[in-house]
Amino acid sequence: MKIRNGFVTNSSSTSFIISTKNDLNKSSFLESIGVENKCILNKFFEDLFDSIEVNKRNIIDVIKEDPHCKDIEKFLKQEGFNENTISKVTELINMGQDVFFGTFRSDAAIVAEAYFCCESFIVCEDDIYFNGNISGW
Repeated sequence: MKIRNGFVTNSSSTSFIISTKNDLNKSSFLESIGVENKCILNKFFEDLFDSIEVNKRNIIDVIKEDPHCKDIEKFLKQEGFNENTISKVTELINMGQDVFFGTFRSDAAIVAEAYFCCESFIVCEDDIYFNGNISGW
C-alpha cells in the first residue's frame, strides 16, 4: 500500500471566451452581466472580473503562438468549443471586436474563479459575449 504525505490535488481547468462591445472594465462587466451596484454578490463578481483580467489574452495572439493551430476554427475545435461558438467568435472578430481567451482553474485562490471553472455558462447579450460552456467537470 502506498501512502502519500503532503498535499494531493485533483485540479481542473476550463477555457472561457469573453468579448464586449465597449472596453472591458469592472463597471461595464458587472452591468453587462446584470449585477446591481448594491448587490450582496458584488464582491464575488468583482473577484470573477479580476480573474478574467489576470487570465485573459487576445485570442488572435494566442492562436499566433500555438504551433498546432493557425486559425480560429481549428483552435476553438482543439479547445472543445462547438460550431455555434466558432461562428459567434468569427462574427465578433469580423465586427472589429476584441475577443479574449483564457482559463479558469478549480484550485484557484479566488473562489469565484474556482466556482466558474466547475460550472458551464454562457452569456450572449448585445454588449457582452462570455462563454465558459465547456466546463471540465
